[in-house]
Amino acid sequence: MRIATITALLLCLLPQAGRAWGIAGHAMIAEIAEWHMSPAALAETRRLLAEEGFEHLDQVGSWADEIRPQRKEASPWHYVDIPLTADSYDAARDCAKGDCVIDAINRYSAILADRSKPDADRREALKFLVHFVGDIQQPLHGAENAGDHGGNKVLVRYFDQDLGWSNRPLNLHALWDSFIIERHLGVKEGNLGEPNEALHKAGLELAKKLNDGLADTPNDLDPVTWAMESHDLAAKIVYPGVVAPGAQPPTQAVQLGEEYDRRAWPVVEKRIQQGGLRLAALLNRDLGK
Repeated sequence: MRIATITALLLCLLPQAGRAWGIAGHAMIAEIAEWHMSPAALAETRRLLAEEGFEHLDQVGSWADEIRPQRKEASPWHYVDIPLTADSYDAARDCAKGDCVIDAINRYSAILADRSKPDADRREALKFLVHFVGDIQQPLHGAENAGDHGGNKVLVRYFDQDLGWSNRPLNLHALWDSFIIERHLGVKEGNLGEPNEALHKAGLELAKKLNDGLADTPNDLDPVTWAMESHDLAAKIVYPGVVAPGAQPPTQAVQLGEEYDRRAWPVVEKRIQQGGLRLAALLNRDLGK
């Protein structure tokens, strides 16, 4: 396993508000994807990444979060805010001007698959796709409730933890991005420049566990389907017991503990698995020619 490679990647990234999955989550999705890619797709992936000194998808799994301060126009491409009370996706309502993760995946998939495009454009498309296909599996990147920005306005206390990134109050979105995973890995992500090899080793072990016996299965490659799955999981798993559909965020942090964790963790595991398989299937389609 490429512990040194992943360590180098993860140590250079600082957790940021509004990202989907944590550093470890995106790395696990990328790892699983590589294990299910065709030889042709894998070879083209490595050819494109080599120009920047990379070899594996996990090395660019969080690149799209790294560049958010410089690429502010890309910020809405990480999610789609389908109202929790809605029954379906409405492009005019939920993805105005194509500024959502659904359209971003479709756009960059088309660029990646087009061999007439410059390698620089296709490489950027690949890096965006590695991240966005992971993002869309996170339930709160497919739903919002009464303008809560995907749970970012809903304060929570998770067991005894009430602080999130940069010592800000922990919110529901950040909980699903990183803190549930951290608890089950038994390791904190830490800050920029702080060696944290334990996190990376734990993430690799979990990725191997999640991949064990995971067969290549037909995957619906429609991002709308993926987004609606996330939306429905948000409605059935994420929000119940925290805030009612259509209700404003509570004024005080909501205490969440063992009962909430028991229903949340299987969802996290499954969505990481699905993210890996779907990323592999998409790249096999676009690059395996």
